[in-house]
Amino acid sequence: MLEVRNLSIAYGDIRVLWGISLEVKKGEIVTLVGSNGAGKTTTLRTISGILRPLDGEVTFEGEPLRGNLPHRNVELGIAHIPEGRRLFPDMTVIENLEMGSYPAAARPFRRQTLRWIYELFPRLADRRQQMVGSMSGGEQQMVAIGRGLMARPKLLLIDEPSFGLAPKLVTEIFRVIKEIQGNGVTVLLVEQNVRSALEIAQRAYIMETGRITRVGPSKEMLEDDDVRRAYLGL
Repeated sequence: MLEVRNLSIAYGDIRVLWGISLEVKKGEIVTLVGSNGAGKTTTLRTISGILRPLDGEVTFEGEPLRGNLPHRNVELGIAHIPEGRRLFPDMTVIENLEMGSYPAAARPFRRQTLRWIYELFPRLADRRQQMVGSMSGGEQQMVAIGRGLMARPKLLLIDEPSFGLAPKLVTEIFRVIKEIQGNGVTVLLVEQNVRSALEIAQRAYIMETGRITRVGPSKEMLEDDDVRRAYLGL
């Protein structure tokens, strides 16, 4: 479904990605893990069209994405839930959610998609008229995921969904990500909670200082002594 080949990115004169390659197959959860500053968020921002690569290519369902603006990639079926959520705090829950359904293909299914999101996050149904800025971090993350789903994506890019959340909410968020996959949405997940990410993903890429250094089945990563020492504190 998604192929990234020899991708290089720089911010000004500073190179941050060095020829990385990865793929995400239809129906998978693939996780990209690594320390802060490794280049994970930059990778997602490039896939979604926010950043322009120096070299390399990104293709989605066989179509090259290079040069596309972000809204074009959303129309193709890629939704990006950014780190920090980036919601509209002075708008209500329902208004934030409806902002996600602007692609022409998503609009006829707005009510149907809203029902699904309220099933995933019943709390949002109860608070749909609440201003998002007055909600907790966990509730805002639910809104952010819901807004991404309103576009009815084929591929969902999720950046650090557990950041700043209490452990109970982290468990709920990862349960929902697994349920989203079960409903036919492919997921590329960036996450510092390495154990939780590896437990729900089928495959994993480990990124260090702008390079992919390891790739393999998530279960094997969980049992690998080097990964356990470096990322799981074991």
